[in-house]
Amino acid sequence: DFDDEERTTNIAIAFHQRGIQVGFGNMVKICHNQCMLGAEQYAATYSDKGEGKGSGKTIAELLDAVRSWLVDARQIVITEREKIDRMKQITVLPEQAYTMIGMLTALRVKCDTSNKDLRENRVYPLNQAQISQFTENLLVRYAKCLRVSLWDVYNAATDLYKARTMDIPQLLPQNRAFVQFIEQTYAI
Repeated sequence: DFDDEERTTNIAIAFHQRGIQVGFGNMVKICHNQCMLGAEQYAATYSDKGEGKGSGKTIAELLDAVRSWLVDARQIVITEREKIDRMKQITVLPEQAYTMIGMLTALRVKCDTSNKDLRENRVYPLNQAQISQFTENLLVRYAKCLRVSLWDVYNAATDLYKARTMDIPQLLPQNRAFVQFIEQTYAI
């Protein structure tokens, strides 16, 4: 009921060595990018690094979360699509993208360092290999397009969140972490 020419609605389920994860939200039709624009639409049977939100649920609680998403699906889709529309209106200049790349790199370093004074125990939006590919994707987009939106930037990241390019347990948490990063950076 929620399809349009660009998007559909999706539930993502991952079962792996750490447990079960589920996420609910919009999906970009053409490239199957899962959009998780609300941390409330994520749940797991185990706890993510320091984040904890939606994590550590029992199977019964996981099923209850999925039921609530399905009951509230129309409102979730409307809310996410409004956020997508706001993201499409925000132009990201190349200088802003370079700053974002630097911030993502610093965040990744803070999460991976053994230096206790710097270390942050949380899920980072992109690992180092992903940051390199993300940077290349953005450079290509800036070379080809007159305008790059925050939605384009987000899609450059979600294009990397695929089972063929990363560990499955990180797909949904990194997506959620990237949304939190752009929400904090752009106050959307």
